[in-house]
Amino acid sequence: MSNIQQNIALFWDWLLFTNNIEITLATTLADLTEANWPGYVRQNNGSNIGPTLDDGVATSYPLANPTFVNTDVAPYVFWGWGIVGRVDGLLLAAKNEGLNLIGPSAQVILLPTFTLQEQGDALKATRPAVTKPGKKSPTTPIGKWR
Repeated sequence: MSNIQQNIALFWDWLLFTNNIEITLATTLADLTEANWPGYVRQNNGSNIGPTLDDGVATSYPLANPTFVNTDVAPYVFWGWGIVGRVDGLLLAAKNEGLNLIGPSAQVILLPTFTLQEQGDALKATRPAVTKPGKKSPTTPIGKWR
């Protein structure tokens, strides 16, 4: 794992949001209504596995997938996920996945994939592709790191 990837992985958290909002480049953490049902806590990304390199694209996965728990007897609605910097509180990425439900005494597990691709003298980072059971989420470029 590269130093850049390791540093990025250790200092941000996953969250779920409950408002139906269009995510744009101008979206900030303040625009999202973070979930707050019983048992909910932000999930630390921790360390990543990999990366593996295939045709100039580095791909890695979290060592432990972000898992959100509902300990209540009632179900709750959420619309999407976000990644927030632990130190600066900045929203690094977010995606509205459409209407989702976490059932009573249930959990939601995100299965993210991260990619870095060399483009000349820069690296193209893509928003994590997050897969939930039965759904796929496409990767979308979020910028370049130099």
